[in-house]
Amino acid sequence: IERNTNMKRKSIAEFEALLNDEIQEPKFNPWYIVGTYTMFGFIWILFSDQILIYLVKDTELLLKIQMFKGWFYVFVTASLLYILVNKEHFKFAYLIKKIIGKNQDLTGYSEELIATEEELQEKIIYLKETLDDLQEHKQYIEDIFDNSNTAIILWDFSGLIIDVNQHFLKISGYKKEELIGKKWIEIIAENNDNEKNLAMISELKNKGFVKNFQNRILATNKTMLEIIWNSSLVTNPKTKKLIIVSFGSDITAEKENERLIYKLAYHDQLTGLKNRVMFEKELEELIAEKSAFNLYYLDFDDFKLLNDIHGHRIGDAFLKVYAQQLEKNFSDNKVYRWLGDEFIIIEHVNSETQIAKTAMSILEFSNKKWEIEYLEYLPSISIGVTTYPEDGIETYELLKNIDMALHRAKKDGKK
Repeated sequence: IERNTNMKRKSIAEFEALLNDEIQEPKFNPWYIVGTYTMFGFIWILFSDQILIYLVKDTELLLKIQMFKGWFYVFVTASLLYILVNKEHFKFAYLIKKIIGKNQDLTGYSEELIATEEELQEKIIYLKETLDDLQEHKQYIEDIFDNSNTAIILWDFSGLIIDVNQHFLKISGYKKEELIGKKWIEIIAENNDNEKNLAMISELKNKGFVKNFQNRILATNKTMLEIIWNSSLVTNPKTKKLIIVSFGSDITAEKENERLIYKLAYHDQLTGLKNRVMFEKELEELIAEKSAFNLYYLDFDDFKLLNDIHGHRIGDAFLKVYAQQLEKNFSDNKVYRWLGDEFIIIEHVNSETQIAKTAMSILEFSNKKWEIEYLEYLPSISIGVTTYPEDGIETYELLKNIDMALHRAKKDGKK
């Protein structure tokens, strides 16, 4: 288009120069011919007769010469008129030829200008269509950016946020003006994740991308959102500087479901204590570590009577309160609900003195009066104790021995 425009400008300039090239108007003056002819006639008339009379004395000869003189005068004047008229005709013929030439040049330039104008118009139409396509494409990209179900953040290596999309604003509760130009680590990132966040930025600089990076973002309602990010380096087309584009998916619900599933799998639903599965798992870990520990197996005596007389609702209420208080009072140890009214405690101290002390503390804590709704309940509890590694080095050995120890305690308690 620029080339066509320059061509058009050149053609116009040449066209104007051609128009400005003035054709010199011929100086045709009919009085010049008339005056010349008249002057020659007067001179001829005044002097020709006198010259003849002076030169020719014979009258008859003079008459004959007078006749030839008239013919000569006609011939000379005709020749003179021819020369003068032909001279003016030549000027007009040259002028007409020059005008015809310039007219042809003007016609050629005119056709060239028309062709250039048509080509330029086609280029302008094409450019307009291209600009419209670019605008539509830009709008399409912006629609994807703002209507995506994925959180998108544009930021630089200093941590400054360049732009965010609507989905991120929706899940986080922030307004765009609260984020643009601010450091995301200081605003939305959880404080205890800073070391991990900085490690991510370092990896991004080295590799140019980071996949499946998880962190927690603080929303405006003070809740923590679990986000998984995929980030890449791109070049800003305006500044030619590298920026980071991060695509994030909100996995808060999935993480909550994972925690719920984990809790259901490893925690007792009634009391909230770790369950039998978790106990066996952590017991095997302790055995693998070869760490000395004591096991206390707690079982209420005749707890069935409480359920039979007052119903399972009262029994469950007691177990719930008891479990909470047991975990609170023996917080240095690990407390589990084994089954029904049975509980297990793991103690990371292995000595006869400590076993007796802990067992007495459990008895005093358990065998007291408990107020459950309208009921005052005075339970009785039996305790079986075993130690690692003295009483066994395998899980099944420890479980067998602690079960036997509980049965002995119940038997001895009834004597």
